[in-house]
Amino acid sequence: MFWRTLSAITISTVLLTTLAFTGTPSKEEPPDLVSIPPVGALEKEPAKQPPPEENKKITTIPILMYHVIEDYSGPYEQLYTEPAVLRRQIAYLKEQGYTAVTVAEALNHWQKGTPLPAKPVIFTFDDGYRSIYTEAFPILKDYNFRATLYLHTAKINTPGGLTTEMIKEMSGYGLEIGSHSLTHPDLTKISPARLKKEIQLSKKELEKITGKKVTTFCYPAGRHNARVREEVRKAGYLGAVTTRYGAATFQENLYNLSRIRINKSDALQGFINKMNRY
Repeated sequence: MFWRTLSAITISTVLLTTLAFTGTPSKEEPPDLVSIPPVGALEKEPAKQPPPEENKKITTIPILMYHVIEDYSGPYEQLYTEPAVLRRQIAYLKEQGYTAVTVAEALNHWQKGTPLPAKPVIFTFDDGYRSIYTEAFPILKDYNFRATLYLHTAKINTPGGLTTEMIKEMSGYGLEIGSHSLTHPDLTKISPARLKKEIQLSKKELEKITGKKVTTFCYPAGRHNARVREEVRKAGYLGAVTTRYGAATFQENLYNLSRIRINKSDALQGFINKMNRY
């Protein structure tokens, strides 16, 4: 009799429970029903795609150093590159998929994450010889390449130097104008007052010509020390290039950037050999 009574109670309990869930729903759903995720929510999220190649941080960039673009033999001839050779060197880089950028763009990439093309290369021309305008500039335009020009302002508007109008035109095209000091002295051997003048006034003079900020510096003859680098930084430059051999890297001091000197004797094959190291 006891077991019959217990069974009846159990059956009644099950029936009541079943009716409670199949009858009219209450205003508040049971917590376990509320927590059921919607259809499709448990599907696996698509894998994140890697960022585009041009948005990845590029840690090493070859900065090429040139001076005079002329056919010349004599003293200091290694500072000269024949125009026809420069054309072949640029054509080679174009075929290899390189894009020419400026030193300022490389610094913005490293400091701010501004995107760069996948294979950047930088052309720099030191001192401000007129052949930059008459010989190099037309070749750069033919290949849609840009460059950074490092000018010491005492050479502007002199025989063999760039004129103000030439500088304005090249700046307007997209070439970066950087400072190479006022008079090209050994910055490590001059007084603090003159050091500040060489670094600050050259910047102001070039900005007056171009109407643009001058943000990079090139040490005359590559000579610098901690005092010089600090003055360059305090003057508002974002970085500076040297004559130390090698490709520039994100890991090195941005006021001590390496460059790859291009000599007359390199011609095309020597140029290719240098580029293949990086």
